[in-house]
Amino acid sequence: MNNFYKFLDIKEISHKYKKTFENSIKNAFNCNEVNIFNANYNLFDIDNLDFKRFNSKYYLIKLLKKKKSQKIHINGHIFKALIKYNNKYIFKNIFCKECPCYNPLYINIGNNNDTSYYQFLLNDFMYNLNSSVNIEILVSYLLSKLVEHNISPHFPLYYGNCNTNMKKYTSEISDKEISELDKDLKYPIVIYSDSCNSYLQRFNFPVNLIFSEKLEEDLYNYCNNKIFIDNLEWTSYLFQIIMALSVCQKYFGVYHNDLHLSNVMFSNTDKEYIYYSYKKIYYKIPTYNKIIKIIDWGRATYNFNNKIGNNFIFRKDGDAFGQYYYQKINNKGKRTIPPNPSVDLALLAGNFINEKSFPKKGKLYNLIKSWITFDKKLINLNLIKDNSFEFYTIVSHNSCNSIPIKQITKKIFKQFIVDKDLIPKDSIIYGI
Repeated sequence: MNNFYKFLDIKEISHKYKKTFENSIKNAFNCNEVNIFNANYNLFDIDNLDFKRFNSKYYLIKLLKKKKSQKIHINGHIFKALIKYNNKYIFKNIFCKECPCYNPLYINIGNNNDTSYYQFLLNDFMYNLNSSVNIEILVSYLLSKLVEHNISPHFPLYYGNCNTNMKKYTSEISDKEISELDKDLKYPIVIYSDSCNSYLQRFNFPVNLIFSEKLEEDLYNYCNNKIFIDNLEWTSYLFQIIMALSVCQKYFGVYHNDLHLSNVMFSNTDKEYIYYSYKKIYYKIPTYNKIIKIIDWGRATYNFNNKIGNNFIFRKDGDAFGQYYYQKINNKGKRTIPPNPSVDLALLAGNFINEKSFPKKGKLYNLIKSWITFDKKLINLNLIKDNSFEFYTIVSHNSCNSIPIKQITKKIFKQFIVDKDLIPKDSIIYGI
């Protein structure tokens, strides 16, 4: 792994490239300013970071045209873009995700910057390496490097990022959140609704843009559009997911912490099988023309090479407070709950077990069920159906049977074992 870490780096960019890149962002988005700088660059160097980018084989030169009919939810867009790869320029459709630097519901931040406290909070969210958006950017880059070096195919390629100040930024807001807003607020916000949802609009709002590979569909929609999915297909997808989680834990100590079927996407492939090796045993997995890709790392944590990412999302003021508890300087004797290597498969198990097309008996069901059985009792499935945060806390605090790498040798996956000599010579074998 130390040999691999040498490929993680930042690279100097020219004034011309920086100007071309930033101008294309301004032309594509309604924003006041654009900057390619990111605080994560400080992990690699300290000099002239305004003219650096992550060192990746694929990187965005400029956006060309937004695909108007291909908006993804409220804060995702598909663009036609110019990408550079191996000194060649290629045109690709790519995905752009708008990531707010802090929760838009924190109304006082950005509107009370004349006070030292709110100025500190703003800077902390924007530049602290543990902020949710900075962790998502770094993890997206790290996992893309695994793809670049043929270590794993299970993550989207990263093309670049930048921070912007949006003239208008829109996010969804629930009725409960609306009711909790201070009725005497005089800050410039707008709340409006359509037939389905309500929305909060902020002005001059800091947002990071992450540019990555465009994928086909998520497993949630795929499964809901299928009347029947057989056991072998489910098992094949699950094995791909297990290998993905195993490799990102091995190389970077990365846990997703919010894994559900909507965060498991796929790209199409014409390859009938994908091959893996673990402890000199080889596996031949049917793809069903899909390569699984795991996305959305905004709640991720990492721990590798003496670098630890303790995501702000789990702080007292974070959206996922209570899922983990970090050690503080003055809480000696109080219980701390660190990130859990079993959490991702256990969270996903809740999605699987409630999916109508997932088998309700047999070896696959029993394996999934074991991941969310604590003290010999299956977790309350209503917590999953209701999308209750209590499900997250129970799983994060109690799961211990679903460490990904320990699932590879389970009996159900022995059906995929193959003699190495039977693997086509031109096939990539992804080792762990």
